[in-house]
Amino acid sequence: MAVKIENRLGNKNKIVVINLIAITLMFIIFRVIHANVVCYVRSQTEEKMIKISEILVEQINGDNHERFIEDSNTKSIFYEEISGLLLGIKEKFPEVIDIYTMVQTRDPNVWEIVLTTNTNMQKNSHFMGGGGYRI
Repeated sequence: MAVKIENRLGNKNKIVVINLIAITLMFIIFRVIHANVVCYVRSQTEEKMIKISEILVEQINGDNHERFIEDSNTKSIFYEEISGLLLGIKEKFPEVIDIYTMVQTRDPNVWEIVLTTNTNMQKNSHFMGGGGYRI
């Protein structure tokens, strides 16, 4: 009788250990698959953002961008042209949260946002002279 109880406990322990190993293996497999999927999605998103940036770089007239910076008039034709282009691209790619242009400040490591499609930033604009972003 004592042998049968020990065998039953031994079998139950084996089942518990096997289940724990199976759960652990499933967790590890899930983490590996998840990490690979996240890496793939990030790389695809990065490639897409680079392509969008390349499209914009080709389409934005650098001279008009500089003219807008010089007069900083949000009602100028230069602002309307570039802003319209940014908004058009943003509409074609709704997953893009914001598109903006930047200029280098006197400090070579600090850049400021000049034009943006972010309406909250436009309302609270630090256009030309508000801190900037250290790059």
